[in-house]
Amino acid sequence: MINDIIKFVNENSGVISLLFSLVVTLSTVFYVRLTAKLVRETKLMRRAQTDPHVAVRIEPNESWQHVIMLVVENVGPGPAYNVRLSIKPDFEMEQGKLLSDIGIFRHGISYLASGHTIKTYLTMIMGKAEQIQQPDGKYNFTIAASYESVTHQKFEQTYPINFLHLLGLSRIGTPHLQTIANDIEKIKDAVEKLQSGWSKLKVDVYTEEDRDNERKEIEEERKTIFAESEKQKPSSSPKTDSTTTG
Repeated sequence: MINDIIKFVNENSGVISLLFSLVVTLSTVFYVRLTAKLVRETKLMRRAQTDPHVAVRIEPNESWQHVIMLVVENVGPGPAYNVRLSIKPDFEMEQGKLLSDIGIFRHGISYLASGHTIKTYLTMIMGKAEQIQQPDGKYNFTIAASYESVTHQKFEQTYPINFLHLLGLSRIGTPHLQTIANDIEKIKDAVEKLQSGWSKLKVDVYTEEDRDNERKEIEEERKTIFAESEKQKPSSSPKTDSTTTG
């Protein structure tokens, strides 16, 4: 059996070598493709961990629901450089004041760190429900953002902006920041009244004489308690019966 195998190998050595070479070649191609895929995935993972992502949105002000803020935020893990914003069509924030005229649109943002947010007043929507619901009205526009990563790779995103999701919002209670501001204002008013003499503090003064009187009262109370306890103690000499029996 072994001799037959050896004979077969010797007679077909060329074919066997060719098949072996083919297997090695296919294995090499497979590993090359696998390595290239791993390299690409590694690059994508590295980019996902270092690339910036500048997002643009609108949101209500924390204190006043009808006041709308424009928010520009870097939600990516890496810093963003040379951020440029553009708007189409332009949005009139107030009478004669366009959104494209504010600094972040005219001059851009040179550096936006990861997690950093820039908020600015956009408009007020009180009584504007009908205009907001118009599909071709002023409350529908697009903001485009372009920026670079630390490796100078360029990115571009566009963000359609509309106000429909802001309709009908309400808030229960007072925001914490507003409560703190109101309390600070009350403290400020109280201090100003004291400084002006319009109001006076009610102060109870505790003097040395008051402390002496308090100590005397405590001492008298202690003596009284001690005297009462002495009266309640039983007599130390036992009673004897003088009657004798005959």
